[in-house]
Order: sequence, then structure tokens, then C-alpha cells
Amino acid sequence: MEVPEGATMHDLRHFYASLLIHHGESIKVVQRNLRHAKPSITLDVYSTCTHTCGTRRRTPPETL
Repeated sequence: MEVPEGATMHDLRHFYASLLIHHGESIKVVQRNLRHAKPSITLDVYSTCTHTCGTRRRTPPETL
């Protein structure tokens, strides 16, 4: 996988969080990894991910 030209650190952070959610990681784990103060912040930002990815099987992060 190649990083698109012009991608910012924020873009990569968003991609990382979206990938974790897509593969079934809990919001609490994503919140801790991103260092959001509260899980509600993570849910507010990534709510579209949680709705579209809610039926995915969990894949351990070490395999990503």
C-alpha cells in the first residue's frame, strides 16, 4: 500500500482509526490509541464508520 502524495499526518490518523473500526476494533481501544479524552469524541468523528462497518468480523490488529 502506498501513501498518496499530499497525504497529511491527519489523513493517516483518520485512515488508521477507520481501518481499526472497519476490522471490528472497539471504540474504547480506538479512543485510547488516538488519545481522545472521551470515547464520545471518537464516536462523534467516526460515527459513519461504525454504522457502515458494524457487521464486519473482527480481525486482530496485528494482522493488518
